[in-house]
Amino acid sequence: MKSKSEEIQILTECADRLGSDSYCGAWLREQIPFIESDIRSDFAPGVLSSASIQDCARRCFEMRGEAMRERTKIIQDARDESERIMDAALKLADSIRSGLRRDIESALHQITKI
Repeated sequence: MKSKSEEIQILTECADRLGSDSYCGAWLREQIPFIESDIRSDFAPGVLSSASIQDCARRCFEMRGEAMRERTKIIQDARDESERIMDAALKLADSIRSGLRRDIESALHQITKI
């Protein structure tokens, strides 16, 4: 996988190699700042710079859905973890109570022998 800087460098070299006389060299050279901005912002190049309002609205709706699904997963994972912790704490508390009860009964038994 190439880094962002490497991909930008490759695009720049490609535009340079094509030159301004080619069908797309000059166009690519003009687009590189926009592509570079998108790449550095972690957007697929051209998605925002050439997208229609409807495309942007659809993408926002998709991103909101993804965020809501992630939110739901995080909340469920937190609930599951809290249940696991509570179960472990209750088991430990029961074990401690049982041990204390046994120790108290043993101590009372020793006292009644005297």
